[in-house]
Amino acid sequence: MNREVFIKKLFEDHKWLKQVLLMLFFAGLTFCFLIKSPLHIWKNGEVGTDSSVFMTVAMMMDKGYMPYRDTFDHKGPLIYLIDYVGRKIAVYRGVWVFEFLFLLITVCYLYKTARILCGRKIACLVIVVQMALLTGYFKGGNLVEEYALPVISVALFIFMDYFVNRRIGRFRLFICGLCFGCVCLLRINMIAVWIVCCIVVLAQCIKWKKWKELGEYIFFFVLGLMTVGMPIIIWLGVTRSLQPFWEQYIEFNMLYSSRNPQNRMASLLQFVNQPVIVLSLVTSIYLIRTKEKLINGICLANMIVTLFFISISGAGYEHYCMILIPTITLPMSALFNVCREIFPERQGRFIQFLLIAYFVAGTVVPAWGPLISDSVRGFYERNGSTKSSGVENICRIIEENTNADTSISVYGNSDIFYVLTGRPHATRYSYQFPIGIVMPEIKNRYFVQLKEQLPKVIIVQPSYYDDPMEQFLYDNDYTLIWAEDESRPEEGWQVYKHGD
Repeated sequence: MNREVFIKKLFEDHKWLKQVLLMLFFAGLTFCFLIKSPLHIWKNGEVGTDSSVFMTVAMMMDKGYMPYRDTFDHKGPLIYLIDYVGRKIAVYRGVWVFEFLFLLITVCYLYKTARILCGRKIACLVIVVQMALLTGYFKGGNLVEEYALPVISVALFIFMDYFVNRRIGRFRLFICGLCFGCVCLLRINMIAVWIVCCIVVLAQCIKWKKWKELGEYIFFFVLGLMTVGMPIIIWLGVTRSLQPFWEQYIEFNMLYSSRNPQNRMASLLQFVNQPVIVLSLVTSIYLIRTKEKLINGICLANMIVTLFFISISGAGYEHYCMILIPTITLPMSALFNVCREIFPERQGRFIQFLLIAYFVAGTVVPAWGPLISDSVRGFYERNGSTKSSGVENICRIIEENTNADTSISVYGNSDIFYVLTGRPHATRYSYQFPIGIVMPEIKNRYFVQLKEQLPKVIIVQPSYYDDPMEQFLYDNDYTLIWAEDESRPEEGWQVYKHGD
């Protein structure tokens, strides 16, 4: 038996081998992609602004404090629990384990969804393109959108497999409800796929008078939702954190989302301004006019509702676009089939080849080239630190002037110092901007609590040194002990110490 025949027979007789190789391929992609995370096991970098807030809340939880009640933030409680468990694995970089697992689940289920409409090779290409697109949205990771990706992807697969192949079961209904609960406990405006698909399922059941099936669908869906939701709600209630949770997660976010209505259209256009997104929209619009109107209508509606939700605040943050990635899976998968269907066979194959070449040259290579290069560099430099000298200097000064239980305060929005030094924040507000702009009374409460606590050290972030902080430091005997720029201290990082 020659080598080619042996390999062919091996793959034909052992389908599990294909699955193992495919999983290893996806795991390799995930590991390589996550070199973009400062928490990667080969890196020791600085986490981003939002990530440091979540890690700070987790650190405070580790010290016996509660989210919302003792430390202000307006994301869902699931992100803090993820970071808390990650902290138990490793104080600073343990959460990377969850980043890896969650992204791997996302990739696997996006692949399963793509396979509904296309073959294995095209599905793999779709995944590689989607991950290339994700590089521009990742922004350091450990964000609610990142952890929402797997549950959105799982739910999308369950819904699409139902609509295309009519496959459904009690366990899938339960998982779909569980995923819905997880997204609601991360950030509630990421539920587009459930809004669109549940409405379609409800309409179908009413139209076909499937009352028994509808009752079963609702029961097991709600059971999944309650399984993840009730323990967390009870936990918040028992710890007297339920009312602060409502005020910060619901009321504050409603205020936050309504503050820039004039920027919503600009944000929408910014999010759509990506060739892959445009192609997916155009493909869905074309297909809805030709065939499979229901499936393609759902895909189009899912993209539109998702775009609406991520644009509603008018903030325009690129990481909001992470949840667009699952919405383009089916349109991209269908795009290659369309070329073969609307053109003669030879021309269709040529157009398909041009599309593949376009995606590879225009999206895959520009994104994956640096990822692979950074992964190789990360391996050889894996024992070093990539934190800035300014951050390391400030951490050293904090540790020299405080102990592990001494509270400090950072004025601005840079919670990384709480994370790296393990010092608790002195007031309820670990950061004050932009929340103090959205709700000005927060800034007033901060200074009242700061006066009561008088933390040993206050760090002022560049560009946040203002009149209220200057007056507070002067009135309460704080001394400047370190400045990034001694000639113009108010323009760089500043560290102040209380008393002697």
